[in-house]
Amino acid sequence: MKKFNILASAAVALGLSLQGCVFDESGTEYKEPNANTEPVINLNYDPQLSLNTYLTFEDDSADIAVTFGSQEFRFPDRSEMRLRGFGDFETDRVWKTSVIEDSRGIKTLRLGYYVVTPNSNDISAPIFHNFAKDSRGNIYLTETAEQLKSDLGVAPFRQPQPALLFPAKVEVGDSWVAGPTIVPLFYNFSSGTGWTATLIDDDATAPISGEKNCIVIKYYGERFSYYLYLKNGLGVVEWTNSWEEGQDGTVVPINGWARSKNGDGTTAIDYTDFGWSFDDSNPVGAVLYSIGLKVVDGEEANADAGTTSPVNDSGYNFTRVIETSAPTSNTYPALLDLRLPDERGEERIDFTESKWDSLAGKYYRPLVRISFNGKTYSADQSNGSFEVEKLYNQPFGPARLAFLGRGTLVNEADAADSMEFVGLLEGNYLNAGPDGLTSDFAIFGLGPDRRLPAAKPGSTYRIYIGYANLNEPLRELLEMDQASIDEFNLDESQLGYTSICYGNRTSTDGPCNSGNVSFEIQVPDVEGELGFRIGGRNSAGEIKSASQLFYLPVSKDAGSKGALTARLYDQYSDVIRGSLDNNGEFNTGILNALSSISPSGNIVKYSYDLGDGTVVDDGIPLGNHTYTQDGEFQIKLTVTDDQGNTATASRKVVISNTGKLIIRNIANDFSSGAFTIGIDNIDEPDGYYDYYKFVILDKGEDEVFEVPGGVNYEVDIIDNGEVVFTDERFVDNAEEVVVEVDLDQD
Repeated sequence: MKKFNILASAAVALGLSLQGCVFDESGTEYKEPNANTEPVINLNYDPQLSLNTYLTFEDDSADIAVTFGSQEFRFPDRSEMRLRGFGDFETDRVWKTSVIEDSRGIKTLRLGYYVVTPNSNDISAPIFHNFAKDSRGNIYLTETAEQLKSDLGVAPFRQPQPALLFPAKVEVGDSWVAGPTIVPLFYNFSSGTGWTATLIDDDATAPISGEKNCIVIKYYGERFSYYLYLKNGLGVVEWTNSWEEGQDGTVVPINGWARSKNGDGTTAIDYTDFGWSFDDSNPVGAVLYSIGLKVVDGEEANADAGTTSPVNDSGYNFTRVIETSAPTSNTYPALLDLRLPDERGEERIDFTESKWDSLAGKYYRPLVRISFNGKTYSADQSNGSFEVEKLYNQPFGPARLAFLGRGTLVNEADAADSMEFVGLLEGNYLNAGPDGLTSDFAIFGLGPDRRLPAAKPGSTYRIYIGYANLNEPLRELLEMDQASIDEFNLDESQLGYTSICYGNRTSTDGPCNSGNVSFEIQVPDVEGELGFRIGGRNSAGEIKSASQLFYLPVSKDAGSKGALTARLYDQYSDVIRGSLDNNGEFNTGILNALSSISPSGNIVKYSYDLGDGTVVDDGIPLGNHTYTQDGEFQIKLTVTDDQGNTATASRKVVISNTGKLIIRNIANDFSSGAFTIGIDNIDEPDGYYDYYKFVILDKGEDEVFEVPGGVNYEVDIIDNGEVVFTDERFVDNAEEVVVEVDLDQD
């Protein structure tokens, strides 16, 4: 009989208790209508490139509903899920759910996670995680927050890009890869890692609690694993942390947490080992950060001029997806190549169904190659069995992309050797040629159906574009589709536009040397859709970049109720933090104002005060700024609609090469606030404390140490010559880290 225990130490990782404190559950009531719940688009951008994406959250985004096999599973929106420890565990696990808006304004289901000591008031400081459903039904983690015991407020950690939790629909036996799980201890977003999840059953009985009609998901990584039981309307009902193999070859739980102990402790689940490094029946899984290059038939496409790739002689155009971030360990899988048909537009591509397209006159042959443990595994139309699902799709680049690929790959050197693989591929979709990326632009705010937000007839409207790559200055061009001109019997002489170059032109009315341009038009008095194309012409008069047809819906009913709202997003959490680089510069990365909304009009102006003396009266909705000195700055965005209304939003910027380590006394007994603080840089140990100070702190008082940033520190609290408390913390540049000390003895 095989037996193992896993993750036992994680069970007490949040074991610090807080006696008699009731955590803040305010702000959980959601009242409609609320203009901040209009669809929020373009969240999932690269921090350095202005790119479109089609990850959209709408007003039903807190409805966490997933189809698992034959069941539809929903998390209750206001509930408490309490699981009692069994086996070796003497603490309980509690999830509380409520509906709130996260810091971006997305309506989310918030799960507060607590560790509770039974028959006492001892509970851990909670970890909150916010989940939301996108417009395609996939479930994402949008942000997390850890609450301090001394402070009822929380500072969220905003995911730079929302992380997949569940695909919208999963069949029994299907696997997927997620950075997060419902258990907040177990998040992993490093390249080549992530949690692999497999839907084991859609109608099971939980072994300890006896709950029937449960969904069973097995989560595992390289060496760890656990089973999670979910039930529609109840949420989490059981969590099996370790198990053994029963006499009949099934899983028998050893310890974990369950709603009750009414079950008989048996399962019908076939026993497998835990991580995929121990058992090849568990698919190998990984999050793979990638770049997708459009490869035209007869050409090669490279990410930069210093690399080469084979000329595409396949007879068809395809997207070549290559990994951009090497795995964090040589034991993790790495993506060598993924080729997907570029013109078919399927949501799902089955590699075994590769076929001739008589309309296009091309043969579509997908390919995937993965390196793992020194071997190369692949699948194509005749080898292995692989399928790719597009989690969010793009009409044309540049854009963000996300593919979920899964299936059987075959060792290229030994056909008898195969592996089960599942990968989540996220990255940028860009046009490229033999010498690297080619000039290509994003039309900001464009949806997956190639439609811009609607406009009212007769209104002023701006179309903003940004080049993800610009090889030479181009003169921007906007053209209305002839079919639209004919349909609405429009006078071409009245269809002019004004274009704005956010930089300098090489000559009067010549090419623009900036990567950002906008077109201002007067919307014709029509009802319907207007088709447009955008292009760029170089100084020699050659067209070097051109878009596909896209559409502007025009309707007198365009817009909705609510006020003009300014929004400014970035990849940071509560504050934009960082330090000057070797060139004396700090770049904010992309500042995203695209999700600002004007329900009764069109936003025609984005103005910025960057707080360092830089003021941009008329700017772009996606851009960045470089600071050249340390300090605290306030970024103020002002948006103006076509009726002259304005709204503002702000972000704080802190730039420093030091951080603050804050020691806070939370003891009730005043005498417990007299102690010595010793702080040691453990990245460069020398046997001595770097900071050593005796303090007397009343409850809630702080002692603040300014320390070099980007360093790991050990904090010791010393009382009568004895270390009575120790903690290790990483302090980043411009970051404030709080260490709470409670020396009450009662």
